Amino acid sequence: MKEKTRMILSVAGIFITGLSVLGLKYYDRHKHDKDIAFASDAAERYISEKYGFEAESFGQNGDGLYPAYFDGDEYMVSFKAVYKSRDFHVVFEKQGDETACYDDYQWEDIYSAAEKYAGENFPNGRIMDMRFGCSDTCYYYLMDKDSFFDGENITDVLKKCHGQLKMAFYDTKFSHSEIEKIIPTDRIAVEFASFDTKECLDEYYKNRKDYYVYSDFYLELEKYAPYITDYIKTEKDNISGYDITILENDEFQYAYFPVEPRKLVTRVDITAEPVEKSRLTEVFTRYGEERSLGRPISGEYYFDSMYGDVWVYYPMEKLKEYDINNVGLAWFSSGGMSNNRDIEKAQICGDYAVFNMPFGENYFMLVDTSGLEEYVLDYDK
Repeated sequence: MKEKTRMILSVAGIFITGLSVLGLKYYDRHKHDKDIAFASDAAERYISEKYGFEAESFGQNGDGLYPAYFDGDEYMVSFKAVYKSRDFHVVFEKQGDETACYDDYQWEDIYSAAEKYAGENFPNGRIMDMRFGCSDTCYYYLMDKDSFFDGENITDVLKKCHGQLKMAFYDTKFSHSEIEKIIPTDRIAVEFASFDTKECLDEYYKNRKDYYVYSDFYLELEKYAPYITDYIKTEKDNISGYDITILENDEFQYAYFPVEPRKLVTRVDITAEPVEKSRLTEVFTRYGEERSLGRPISGEYYFDSMYGDVWVYYPMEKLKEYDINNVGLAWFSSGGMSNNRDIEKAQICGDYAVFNMPFGENYFMLVDTSGLEEYVLDYDK
C-alpha cells in the first residue's frame, strides 16, 4: 500500500512539475511578447516625437547590427524602419526603471556634416576613421532624442557624442589646445599624424588599410616612421605626443616600437649588432631550407627587442639592381617562439623597402630569392 502511494505521489509530482514548466514557459513567452510590444510602441512614439513623421514600415530587427537581449526586467530590442526610401534602426533599452530610445536615421547626414566640418577646420588633413554615437550608448551611429541634427548644428551634436576621429596630415604641427576648440576631446578620442610631404601622405592614403576593420592606426603608421613629423593622441585626460627616434647604421635605418604603450613611441635602447657567424644559415640548414635563403644582400644582424615591433627601413637606392619582388628579410628568433623563422616580403614606403619582424631575439639579413619558389613554412602549407 505504501509503495503504491509513493508511486501515485511520484507521478503526481512529475505531472505538477510538467505543468509548472509549461506554465513558466508560457509566462516567459507572454512576458517576452509583452516586452517587445511595449518597446515597439515606445520606439514608434520616439520617432514621431523626434522627427515628426510616422515610419512607413516598422518591425523587429533581426540583422544583428544591434543585437537584442533580455535579462529579466532589463532588455534591449532593435527595430528596422523605413521612411521615404531610407532604411534605419530604432533601439529601445530598459535598465531598471529607466527606458531610452536611440536611432540611426540621421547618421549619414551627421557624418557628412562632420567630414565637412573636419575638413574646413583641419587643413592639409585626410580622415582615416571617424565614428560617433550619443554619449548614453556604447554603439556608434546611434543618436538619442537630444542629438537632433538640423543641418547646421554639427558642433552641438558633436558635443553630445562619444567616438573617435583619426586623421593623417602633411606639414602640420599639432596643438591639443587648438584641437579641443574644434573637437570635444573629453568625449571624442583624437589621433592625428603628420607626414613630411603631401606626396607621402597621398601614397599612404592610397595604400591604407580599411580602418573600420584595422582600428590600430599607429600600427600602420610605424612602417612610415621615417616620414612622420608629428603625432598626437588623446584619450580623455591622456595626451600622447610625438616621440619617434629612427636609428641607423651603415646599411639601413630601424626603429623599435614597444607594444605596452599602444601609441606611436619608440625606444632607443636596442642596437643592430653585426653577426660574424651566420645563425640564419645554421637554423635554415637544420630544417633543410638553406636554399631558400638565396644569396645575401646585406650583412647579418642581431636585435634583442623584448615585446613590440621592429621595423627595418632599407633604402631602395641600394636595391636598384634587384627585383624588389624577390627581395626578402630572412629572420630567425631564438627567443622560444614556435613560429620562429620566416622570409618577410618588402613593403614599399616612399624611398624605403620596409620589413617587419616580431618581437624577440632576432637574427636577420636581406636576401635575394630570385629563381626560387616562395618560402612557405610547414605550418602555413
